[in-house]
Amino acid sequence: MNYATTGRGDALADKLNPYMGTTLEIRQLCALLTRHGKTMQRLEEIGCNGADNPRATAEQNNRAVREADKRAARLLVRMQEIADLLPEPDGEGAGSGRWIVTCDSIWPKLQHSGIGGPDGMRGGYGDSWGRDGFMLSND
Repeated sequence: MNYATTGRGDALADKLNPYMGTTLEIRQLCALLTRHGKTMQRLEEIGCNGADNPRATAEQNNRAVREADKRAARLLVRMQEIADLLPEPDGEGAGSGRWIVTCDSIWPKLQHSGIGGPDGMRGGYGDSWGRDGFMLSND
């Protein structure tokens, strides 16, 4: 992998450090996740507010929203693929931990935890360390 690191990516890598350490590869993966997180934020804003073009017709605006939704779905899949390349969290009782990506954050996915997690997920998804997910799109 030969990607540049970024300030936001390094900040995310620092937050994840207690769970898996930090290497150049982890910093590069975090940089990609935060870049995609910013793009996802922009696409979500288009999905909520429509295209930012006052001269657009209603049909053009609807098409822009549909395209943004499609791109956001593809991007979320890509973000999960990147997160799957991260090492497993090695925190206390990590079980068979992996990472779950939502549209704006990354969470540890822990098989033994049945509480917590993004959007109130249950049944094996959760943050057994009692912490919030790590935001991807913070400035």
